[in-house]
Amino acid sequence: MALDARFGRLWTATIASNLGDGLVAAAFPLLAASTTRSPTAIAGLTVAMGLPWLVLGPFAGAIVDRHDRRRAMIAFDVGRGCVVAALALLVLVGI
Repeated sequence: MALDARFGRLWTATIASNLGDGLVAAAFPLLAASTTRSPTAIAGLTVAMGLPWLVLGPFAGAIVDRHDRRRAMIAFDVGRGCVVAALALLVLVGI
């Protein structure tokens, strides 16, 4: 029995998103370690990376339940991609 093509696209998008999350989780502390020698700053970055999930998580479920999940997922992933691209640009520029 063949799976629906939509499931294949969802599965591929999920893999890409999880891979990107893993790369960010590994790269940001390494970037912080290359710019500072302070363990407190690196730990603070790690805490700051998890803080949005803690603060916004309870509200995200209520928001997503009231809107189209597909469009919300696309919008949030595009937004996350823009933020990561902006941070990468700032690193390349040297700010």
